[in-house]
Amino acid sequence: MAPADVSAVVARRVQQPFVRLDELQASLDIGSQQFLRLGGNSMYLLRATARLRLPDGKFSDLRRTVAARVKFLRNAEDAYQILRWYDRG
Repeated sequence: MAPADVSAVVARRVQQPFVRLDELQASLDIGSQQFLRLGGNSMYLLRATARLRLPDGKFSDLRRTVAARVKFLRNAEDAYQILRWYDRG
């Protein structure tokens, strides 16, 4: 996602949650809309991919992706539980 789109989502979330998907999509560039969605009940797969930056400022071909299957709990002492961690080096 573009950094400007991330900032827009964070700024909106500080004010109020997104209720409908069209609200979320209206605040994003068309290229970023594919990465986010609303919905799910209590379980989500959260995934992040990073690339190293070389000394000359360009990105390396090396990528690292991690993910977690997370269950968000209601009315529990802990707000979430990590069910599975995916980490490929």
